This record gives sequence, C-alpha cells and structure tokens, in this order.
Amino acid sequence: MSLGDLASLIQHPASMTYHNVSPEVRAETGVTDGLIRFSAGLEAAEDLIAGFG
Repeated sequence: MSLGDLASLIQHPASMTYHNVSPEVRAETGVTDGLIRFSAGLEAAEDLIAGFG
C-alpha cells in the first residue's frame, strides 16, 4: 500500500509501517494495536460510506 494514492486506504500501522518497532516504543508514540489509519481518496462519498457499511 502507498499513502498519497488517489484511492482510499485503510492501514494497521502496528503490523505494517511499525512492525519492526518494539511495543514499548509504539506505545510511547501512540501507535497502539487498535489504531487504524484511514486516508481518504477521491472516490464518491457514497462509495466511501458504502465501504464502511
């Protein structure tokens, strides 16, 4: 996955970009196991809403 794409993305930072970082450092930086990141793309709002439904 790549941020900055035209399509929307959902990421789980703890298992993706921070997978090599210790749990202690992740906790210090606010990257918890329950954190997800949503990056909105250029899809129609109805499509985004439907994707979460």
